[in-house]
Amino acid sequence: MRRKCLTWAALAFATQVAGASAETTTLTFDGACNTVTITTSGTSVDAVLGGTGCEAGLGTGLNGKIHGDSLSGLGILFNGDPASYYLVLTRPYVTGGNWWLYKTTNGINGSWSSGLYSVGGTAEHHPQGSQSITAHMH
Repeated sequence: MRRKCLTWAALAFATQVAGASAETTTLTFDGACNTVTITTSGTSVDAVLGGTGCEAGLGTGLNGKIHGDSLSGLGILFNGDPASYYLVLTRPYVTGGNWWLYKTTNGINGSWSSGLYSVGGTAEHHPQGSQSITAHMH
């Protein structure tokens, strides 16, 4: 299943790179070591996760609206982690935006964490920490 998800993520990313209207944004998670580089093209969104001292990963998903709120929702796979993750980000991507990360190991039971993100390279950028966003799951 992980291999199939990674294959789809790579295919979606390659499709995005080929598209002329792709837009890339780098986000950091306030107080965490993670970074995410997001590429959007229309309703498609792909992500490459990393950060100093943090696990790397890939994600793919969609941009949409729920109850009038613009959001990005991405299925995430972290390298070496058998769990499945789902990351939700508020849009537009602006410093002070919200994120929620959901985790499951069996597709039934799960845990979550949340916080704020910053757009990398902006004057309003908030400091990062030494732990991953996966470290404080509820």
